[in-house]
Amino acid sequence: MKVAATLAALPVSEGPADVVTAARGWDEDQRARRQTAQTLVAASDSLRGAGELDGALERRQEALELFEEIGDLHSQAVTWGGLGVVRWSRGEMDSVRTAYERALALRRAVDDRILVGRTLNGLGSVHYVTGDYAEARHWYEQAAAMRRSTGDDEGLVTTLTYLGNVAWEQGDLEQAAQRYDQAEALLAGLEGEHVKGRLELLNNQANVQAERGELEQALRLYERAVALAQQADRLDDERRARLNRADTLREMGRLRSAREELERARPLLQIDAEPGPRIQFHRLAYLLDVAVEDLEGARDELLAARREAQEAELPQEQASVLVDLSALVAESGFGVFKNAVAEGGQVKGLRVPGCAGYSRRELDELQEMAKKAGAGGLVWMALGAEGLRSPAAKFLAEEEKAAILQ
Repeated sequence: MKVAATLAALPVSEGPADVVTAARGWDEDQRARRQTAQTLVAASDSLRGAGELDGALERRQEALELFEEIGDLHSQAVTWGGLGVVRWSRGEMDSVRTAYERALALRRAVDDRILVGRTLNGLGSVHYVTGDYAEARHWYEQAAAMRRSTGDDEGLVTTLTYLGNVAWEQGDLEQAAQRYDQAEALLAGLEGEHVKGRLELLNNQANVQAERGELEQALRLYERAVALAQQADRLDDERRARLNRADTLREMGRLRSAREELERARPLLQIDAEPGPRIQFHRLAYLLDVAVEDLEGARDELLAARREAQEAELPQEQASVLVDLSALVAESGFGVFKNAVAEGGQVKGLRVPGCAGYSRRELDELQEMAKKAGAGGLVWMALGAEGLRSPAAKFLAEEEKAAILQ
């Protein structure tokens, strides 16, 4: 349940499209139209900042038409990048990709290698946020090569970090750690504080440590991230680090400390927080309530997470702590699972550390809770020192049990 640094709409362009300082050979009309286009771009930036995305998109498109009329390739490239940023804010990722690809072609045409690297990185991010990690890696690796060749070390830190994020999502912890270490070494040689980059690396390096089971090391890195975020007054980063720290404490069985850390994060969630951190808060609170057998509290937290997702028009799966096992058990020897999938239903699992010793009464209460929430029933599986126990165990093949536990 750890949260990696969230990819924002990485601006392939920055500021008004004033990249041509002299327009020799243009007549007075062309210069006037270029000035009008720059004014439209500035208006688009202001509208986007105010959240008026439709207007921002219209002004950008009007500016693009003028830049095309006068043949200003540099400004066309920047404007296409800006269109991608606006489309990203609207969640139109296919259109973002198209805009970035147009920007990339134009930047290559004018041999603007620094911005080529930035655009390649942006294309990687488009594929990353849509879950196409192999394609994201492809674009990020091109961006890394370009940024090395141009000496854009600050940009290279970002790309290496994102390559680490891709490896993390693909479950390659060693590769993720290697990329983060490369980014950290490069960052150490840059002038300035670079707080954002340092915070992102601290959080992601801690995630790798936690996934490896090196929880004490992860905890120390999250603590450093909290301290640095407080010092720099970066609420988003402090929220993320505190929530991840609470989750790590929970995994260590330090439930009281996890609850205290979660409560420290609560007021931060009231200040311009995106839905994601608020949903994560409720999911963590849910797991802590289950661990201390507060089933009513757990139910309330799960419902709160679903309300947050609904209000933000997010898929309900983002508020869930359940894992879909349907594909794993569709042909299972356990008829309950097989029949549920065959009839169009789903089989989902929930991992609750520390509950393998639940009594029959407690398991019955969980089953009733599951039914009240709309499930057809609940089949428990307990993994302890003596191995796996479950009423379904004798019906499941060894490979099925291993896949479910994985």
